[in-house]
Amino acid sequence: MSAGFASSLLRLQDRVEAEVEKPAIDVALDVTIAGAPSRVFAALTEDIGGWWGYPAVDSRALSLELDASLGGNFVEHWDDGGQLIATVTGRSADNHLTMTGPFHLGLAVGLAAFDLEEIADGTLLHFTFRAFGDIDPAKAEGFGSGWNELVATRLKALVETGTRMGIDSDGPTNVHAIEEATRASRRGGGAPDR
Repeated sequence: MSAGFASSLLRLQDRVEAEVEKPAIDVALDVTIAGAPSRVFAALTEDIGGWWGYPAVDSRALSLELDASLGGNFVEHWDDGGQLIATVTGRSADNHLTMTGPFHLGLAVGLAAFDLEEIADGTLLHFTFRAFGDIDPAKAEGFGSGWNELVATRLKALVETGTRMGIDSDGPTNVHAIEEATRASRRGGGAPDR
């Protein structure tokens, strides 16, 4: 009896494992950033063009826009149009952002999650990206290094040193960040606090 039960469990396991699709892309990073979580979250959501850019955008891209509210869109603008990169599917003030969408993957869907944890040295950013679907293996292979460049190098540099390595190297194009910078300059305070 126990051999039959064990055999049934093994068949069930094989069936479950065969039906559960493993992600074609599975990236996880933990990045320490010298800055408060609110500052990291502001750079992440209000100045996405300061750290996100080539080669993670279409060659026609001129700028990026992120409406970081729940259900908001992350859009790439071109001279003659643009495209949706993702939609905000999860958000918690100053410590969590999830975006779900095509992420230039074609017939696939990706999920990027940014979770911020306050630590003594600033912020520990827990980042994950998983994608499912028909993804070219060569493209999938480059996503790990691409996310490492975007998050661990560019976002980190923007927060820690103000170095802009994204598509909007001259300054934020997000309307809320521009309004904040304008108010700060009228007060004589220069750039907004981040």
